[in-house]
Amino acid sequence: MTIHAPEAWRQSSIARFDQCPLSLKFDLELDMRQVPGQMGQLGARGVLFHRFAAAAINHMRAHGESKIWVDIAMELLTEIIAQRDVEDDEVVLLPLSELRWLRVLVTKWGYRHEFSIERVVAVERRLNADIEVIGPDGKRYLRTITGKPDLLLAGPADDEATLVDWKSGFAGPPQRRPTEEHPDPEDKLSDMGYVQQTVYGWLVMRTYPAIERVTEREYYVMAKEDPVREASVCRWEMERIEDVLAAVVSQMDAAIEST
Repeated sequence: MTIHAPEAWRQSSIARFDQCPLSLKFDLELDMRQVPGQMGQLGARGVLFHRFAAAAINHMRAHGESKIWVDIAMELLTEIIAQRDVEDDEVVLLPLSELRWLRVLVTKWGYRHEFSIERVVAVERRLNADIEVIGPDGKRYLRTITGKPDLLLAGPADDEATLVDWKSGFAGPPQRRPTEEHPDPEDKLSDMGYVQQTVYGWLVMRTYPAIERVTEREYYVMAKEDPVREASVCRWEMERIEDVLAAVVSQMDAAIEST
């Protein structure tokens, strides 16, 4: 079966390749997308929750509120579940037994989250940037990397930005246990989080030249305590980050060409 490289490599594809190249190969071979019949219950719940979070933040922005009350959140969730304004191939199915956990997610999110709403820069806005890659023949070419962070906030300092990534599963955050390589495990991101931090940090600093520091913040909504993990990248690291990303993209393109 012939596999064709996408026009732009998504952050999620880079993360998949980083974790398991074979799983990315299967996705590309089968043209798997998150559509009905190809998504499990955990994935469907995550999609509906992230749609709710985007709608809730936009509601707070429209009304100048820093917090959303749970009764209003439930009204928004009812519309999200109905999916009346969603294209047919984007509708996801979730059984009633799982909808209760979606309500729990939304309730926890509403109680725990309060924003300085004026800091919100973008909600699920797709970012794109080109990167120069060296192919196996030594020739240079441009590839596009793309990603859509859950939430982009300005600050805390004027030249800083914060990315928020909500984790809607039941698994808790990584444990902060010291190792020989990492004696100080404070604020350890998940493995997928480090890929997001690298790709999204690079995309944000390419999109917003005034930003000098980007913090990736993972928020585990279902965690009973200590739900946040975060780490930062700075503009002085951009050359190193771009070299690494270019090398990974070159590997991905080469893997496609060899199939």
